[in-house]
Amino acid sequence: MGRKTIVLIVLSCIVIAMGYSTTATTQTQRPVTIPKKFRNALVGKIGDKYAIHMDLVRDDQTLVGTYYYDSVGDEIEVSGTIEPSGQFKLTETDREGKTIATFNGKITISTIDGQPALAIAGTWKKTGAAASLSLSLTEIKYDLGLGAKFESKKINQTVKKPKYTIEIEYPQIIGFASPGQDKFNKFIGKIIADRTAMFKKDMADSEDVPDSNGSSFDVNYSIEMASGNLIAISFMVGTYNAGAAHGNYFYETVNFDTEKGTDIKLKNLFKPNSKYLSVISRYCIAQLKKKLGEDNVENINTGAAPTADNYDSWCITDSGLMIFFNPYQVASYAEGPQQVLIRFSKSRT
Repeated sequence: MGRKTIVLIVLSCIVIAMGYSTTATTQTQRPVTIPKKFRNALVGKIGDKYAIHMDLVRDDQTLVGTYYYDSVGDEIEVSGTIEPSGQFKLTETDREGKTIATFNGKITISTIDGQPALAIAGTWKKTGAAASLSLSLTEIKYDLGLGAKFESKKINQTVKKPKYTIEIEYPQIIGFASPGQDKFNKFIGKIIADRTAMFKKDMADSEDVPDSNGSSFDVNYSIEMASGNLIAISFMVGTYNAGAAHGNYFYETVNFDTEKGTDIKLKNLFKPNSKYLSVISRYCIAQLKKKLGEDNVENINTGAAPTADNYDSWCITDSGLMIFFNPYQVASYAEGPQQVLIRFSKSRT
């Protein structure tokens, strides 16, 4: 048994001990507007036979993401567009840009145990195939217990001088929240307050740019895991300074232990002296080179090297350990942020 296997088994055992679970019951359709920006995980089937997990990110009309077959585990990238009605088209391509398969369907909002959730119905068709296969996916929802549930809190502000806008959405637990869940609310609230204050301070020292729409600060989130004593949240934080060629954005993650009332550090998942960073780094570098190609080797070797700073953004998910890499870290800005999922099943390979 190699070092990689040992380290990942330790991670898997820790997460299993936390007792995570997902729920997906009592679904009903209701006319709720689909968010213009979201990042959500969904589960379901292609052809009522092939079980898959899919992560989707929407930014207005753009829809991108990855999916994998539960029986295989290798991530496949998809990209496409979505209309205001929720109608979408996604394509998966090979390294040469040739279309391998196409997803067509519609995203709607269902209700799962009283909470809104994305639902997808449509088709998947392999290029050259005579017929399509059905597609059915539902957003993963998590059980907080005792009637507690997540609610999105929003902050929307517009300031005229200097001109800027703030659009923030962040999670809070309502209902019968435990003391540990209350600590989670305060922890998240402080993060949002601190980041907002920092942006406003920067704006106070700035001047308006003629013929500009002004600066902006945006935050949205995705629930990666929430069950037992663990709540894992990923935030996408975006900033734009008026007059700049483009905005900047980065991931910020929280893996909160509600029993201890603290944010979990990556090193806490592993035994001392396990050299976990070296193991994780080797795996991520291999996956990123496979995904991004040889042109990015230098950036990958630097941005995914086994240092604590390179692995500051991560989340435990229902499938494994998700590592987030910010724009410029392992690839160009145009290629966007990158993610590597180290699946729990890897510990058994």
